[in-house]
Amino acid sequence: MSERRSCGNGTKGPRCSDWALIATADPRELLLIRRLPSRGKNQYTFYLCHAPQGRPATMTYFITIAGRRWPVEVTFKTGKDTFGWDQSQARTYDAACRHTALTALAQLRTAAIRSAMAGLTVLPDAGADPGAAAGVADISDPDLRIPLGDAPLPAHGGQPRPPRIPVIALTAAETARLARLAAAWTAGHLDRASLAFHLRWSKWRRRHQATARWHHYATRLQALAT
Repeated sequence: MSERRSCGNGTKGPRCSDWALIATADPRELLLIRRLPSRGKNQYTFYLCHAPQGRPATMTYFITIAGRRWPVEVTFKTGKDTFGWDQSQARTYDAACRHTALTALAQLRTAAIRSAMAGLTVLPDAGADPGAAAGVADISDPDLRIPLGDAPLPAHGGQPRPPRIPVIALTAAETARLARLAAAWTAGHLDRASLAFHLRWSKWRRRHQATARWHHYATRLQALAT
């Protein structure tokens, strides 16, 4: 007997699958079977699970462990797309290790910056502001703030999107953009108008991502309910 459960939320909604747990000849090993409803009835994924003697585990535990593969894949994808893990011309083992270590440290630094940001973050003062002398009066303090992001998710399929949905939480890619923007601002390479322009685009991107995520979740939840 299989059960339909979610092993976590993905970028497009709950990652629901049909799961079954079967015993093997070894009492400490179990076979976890996963079938994705969207991929037909004959496509399965198998996990050979180990439960040490004296430490029984449930199917919920094994499903949770299997679901942890998704964040790992997202981390590798972000490292390749944003930080260039796989974009090098290294031809020796030592050079490949150095490149991998540096890109991993860059990604770790971005994660630390994102974790350190809470609430509304204002970029540090860059000293003299050339934009102020140009008479840029339509730029307010909220234009120079970076919201952390608290975009909601739909509770059920078909739920209409809020008319003014907040921005999505900071992603690694957006955090890297903002870190470069902050470095240019503190170095005096941007005026107030240029800084506000880039931050407005950042908020637009994150709000657009929140809208897309809402519709993905609503569509998947509605499909799972039928």
